[in-house]
Amino acid sequence: MRKISLTIALLFVALPSLAKDFGPDLGAFYKTCPGCEAIDYAGYKDWVMQIGGALAPNVGPIASYGSNGYELSIITGLSEVSKKMDYWVPDDFGRPGIGKAPGNLFVTNQIRLRKGLPHGFRIGGSATPLYNSSLWGLSLEVSWAFINGYKHIPDMGFVVAVGTVLGESDLMMIQVHPSFVVSKRFSIAGLFQLTPYFAYNFVFIRAGTHAHPVYRGATSSVEFAFDPINVFRHRLVFGLDATASFVVLGFELGLDVQNTRLNYGLKLGFLF
Repeated sequence: MRKISLTIALLFVALPSLAKDFGPDLGAFYKTCPGCEAIDYAGYKDWVMQIGGALAPNVGPIASYGSNGYELSIITGLSEVSKKMDYWVPDDFGRPGIGKAPGNLFVTNQIRLRKGLPHGFRIGGSATPLYNSSLWGLSLEVSWAFINGYKHIPDMGFVVAVGTVLGESDLMMIQVHPSFVVSKRFSIAGLFQLTPYFAYNFVFIRAGTHAHPVYRGATSSVEFAFDPINVFRHRLVFGLDATASFVVLGFELGLDVQNTRLNYGLKLGFLF
């Protein structure tokens, strides 16, 4: 079991090499081409939505670990990148792309710790670096399984995660992720347990910037800023955890119902 866990852990560490350079250079949202609107509000909102989705915390099953239980996990996230808008590439008038060589997938490795509490409650926190980027996501969460541990009834409850994004000094972003989760644990031949789960995840992101300087060949810089904007998304989440002894392997699929964009999560966890 330990050799299998080590092999999977090495795979999780190697996956980030799939990514390239995602920056970010916020100057990509300031245009100087003739006839263009200087500030790219639509592009900024699209980028905020994609970054927020890539750095969102994993949901997982709702069942509590009991008052003395912990789970420590590493979750590799893969999120589709949509490059339909032109801020991804430089233009002919000096505007850079958001990254030097953006790939087709956002790749993250989320480190998460959860602690069980009495009466179905649970608290936790996570740190999520976006590879080949300066950005990090940090979040805290609390959950309550109001139906927990019944033999013939699935576990049900709520998870609320609140987080922010670090790594770009001019970016200010707050994320709130309330989710309703249904999960059920099944024992397979007394050898291991499977826990399928389903969740509805509502996403709220509020993001703005400080005054950001840009240079277009002039001796002095031009500064621009985005007032805080609100982004609302609706996601459906499907997942499966497999537990053998103290080791947990998991897979999670998230679907943004408004644009059919997919997020994937691969988890290696340890129970204490």
